[in-house]
Amino acid sequence: MRSLLFVSCMIMILSNATICLAQEFVTPNIMRAADSTDTEFSLDSLDWLAGSWRGNALGGIAEEVWSPPSGGTMLGMFKMIDAGETAFTEHMAIITSGRAIKMVLKHFNADMTGWEEKDEVESFEFVSADESAVYFDGLTIRRISDNQIAVFVLMSEADGQISELTFEYDRVQGG
Repeated sequence: MRSLLFVSCMIMILSNATICLAQEFVTPNIMRAADSTDTEFSLDSLDWLAGSWRGNALGGIAEEVWSPPSGGTMLGMFKMIDAGETAFTEHMAIITSGRAIKMVLKHFNADMTGWEEKDEVESFEFVSADESAVYFDGLTIRRISDNQIAVFVLMSEADGQISELTFEYDRVQGG
């Protein structure tokens, strides 16, 4: 199985179609890294993510804003609106350091009190990318069109079951 995966990855790398690590799909849209390895990746290839996005999720309205890639980082903000009020926010960054890339985030209540401890973040290691998606370990961002994206987050239930939480966004014009 690993040798078949390696050959598949090498074919994709050689055809310049994607960047590939040892990986496996655990849901229809989400990969987990089988090995942790640094990989060459250009953050500029995610320029399609920059801008403002809005959609329905979790029974409310989800908004996400991403800065263009610069200085080896993309910054993002997420806001969940429930019953007309902000329920919580997330502050996010896609960070490159040398050959490594990861997405990190922190959650906050509406009053900006944090969910994670001061020096802790939720971290999603880079797994793979192609022209329409970036796969982090447990999180996928997929470009559906120039004006639509979907974000898939791996959720672990108390009983050990895993599921996929989906956020579908439309680009906010002028944003």
